[in-house]
Amino acid sequence: MADEKTETRNNARLAILELANMISVPMSLNAIVCLKVPDAIWQGSSNIPLSASEVLAHVLPTGNSENLRRILRMFTSYDVFSEHIADGFSERKYSLTEIGKILVTDGEGLSYAVYVLQHHQDTLVKAWPLQHEAVVDLKEEPFVKANAYYGDKPEMNELMQKAMSGVSVPFVLFMKAIVERRNVGIIRMNTEQRRKTKKSQMVSFFHYFG
Repeated sequence: MADEKTETRNNARLAILELANMISVPMSLNAIVCLKVPDAIWQGSSNIPLSASEVLAHVLPTGNSENLRRILRMFTSYDVFSEHIADGFSERKYSLTEIGKILVTDGEGLSYAVYVLQHHQDTLVKAWPLQHEAVVDLKEEPFVKANAYYGDKPEMNELMQKAMSGVSVPFVLFMKAIVERRNVGIIRMNTEQRRKTKKSQMVSFFHYFG
């Protein structure tokens, strides 16, 4: 019984440690985007697995490949990258999963990567430690100052607009695909209906003259 309580308590401690360190995930994702890692791996739809050092050769030749490798490995557990281990290669290689592909810049220069960048700007991030103040005093709004910042800084406002565009465009394309699929369905239905009507008319014709 004592062992069960100890195990439960240890699991609880681990859970708290995990919660306390969750900030490492979005901030590391922000680092991946800043370094343009998804675009480096994607390279015009090739998505050829690359090692950390090979990625850096495209984006930052003087960068630290060991630190990048740690970030890449971490995001394999979040299904952003797929890890490839092959005989004869000293380094693990990484390619983009379907989730990782969302961070690739499209032909219009848009992607969810910009949303990640916008979401982790200093002004917004610094507002989070003030969250408790909204509970202490109803007049306090931790994010007011952060959000007002965009009105004072044109470059920040531009980043936010681009981030919103990157997020919305895929949904527009998705809805367009739904409409097109619906139209195809209607055309097929109308064609089938005309076929049935024509068949019915022919049956009636032969029945009348038969």
